[in-house]
Amino acid sequence: MIENLTSLLGLSFGLGLLHALDADHILAVSALSSENTGRQNARRYALRWSLGHGVMLLAIILLLHFSGSIMSAQVSQLAERVVGGVLIILGLLVLFQIRKKSLHIHFHQHKNTLHAHWHQHAADDKEKQNHQHEHKAVLIGSIHGLAGSAPLIALIPLSAANSLSISLLYLFVFSLGVFVAMLSFGGLFGSALKRLSDISEKYASMAKSVVAVLAIVAGVHLVSA
Repeated sequence: MIENLTSLLGLSFGLGLLHALDADHILAVSALSSENTGRQNARRYALRWSLGHGVMLLAIILLLHFSGSIMSAQVSQLAERVVGGVLIILGLLVLFQIRKKSLHIHFHQHKNTLHAHWHQHAADDKEKQNHQHEHKAVLIGSIHGLAGSAPLIALIPLSAANSLSISLLYLFVFSLGVFVAMLSFGGLFGSALKRLSDISEKYASMAKSVVAVLAIVAGVHLVSA
């Protein structure tokens, strides 16, 4: 029994690692991180995404266990299309931000003289944007938890043992694998973008543009599938 449980938990951790690296997951976190570069920001978005993903799977397991029903395939398909729409929006937002930048020209007048000066967003504005993106990451993670293969993977222990305690333990280890993989990726991606920005803002913008286009392409594929 213990050996079987250990094998199941080992499998759940490995599946969590692999599941986190699905293309649509990676592109979502990459697009979020591209809007506000930096290793810490990327890790925060990865953490919030993992939290939303895990909470949604927990809700699914509890709902299905106590209701005894099976999640409709139509719900999962609808969630996948929503994920596709979200990826398209994220990609477009990144492209818009690259075009707009965070640097604006402001005009003001002193007596009869018109002055122009460049202005960047204040630190408070950036903190507000980061806070909004963190909420966005939780929401996107939740949608991902409802879509695709995630609910099916989470239901493995329910179908095998019909035990809520084993299901919750399995889900915890699975979500831990998702968290480790996504946090590692977020840190690496954030660091890479930061280094590119330090070398040349042009190279960083090119990398962000590639991420944005890939996110849009993946989103179109999911919506039209």
